[in-house]
Amino acid sequence: MNSDRSPVDVLNASAGGSHIYSAPGGDSVYREATGYDGTAVLVADGEFDMDSVVCLQRALTDAQADGASAVRLDVTGVAFADCSFLHALLRARPGLNRLALIGPVPNHLHQLLGLTGTTPLFPVEP
Repeated sequence: MNSDRSPVDVLNASAGGSHIYSAPGGDSVYREATGYDGTAVLVADGEFDMDSVVCLQRALTDAQADGASAVRLDVTGVAFADCSFLHALLRARPGLNRLALIGPVPNHLHQLLGLTGTTPLFPVEP
């Protein structure tokens, strides 16, 4: 990795307050502006491991800093997720009233949640 490049590039996607968080490998999380009801919608796309999950962590942290009390995370574009992805979700939960996944949840992520017993912590919404 180039030493003058930050681990996460944050781009303003529009004047409406949405952002794109991208990791060096091209994995990304799109964050819509937090709604009036306090819900932030995030869309994860790519393969998330300990090197790329930083963009998800940053998007979750920024959403909370912008006043989100709930997060809906679209995981349909997640091609791979390891325990670092799960760890990012678990770390974000205490600061939120609700952290839901927008599905369908990919098989590999469904298996990860099932094997770790964390499925009940993340309700799946259509």
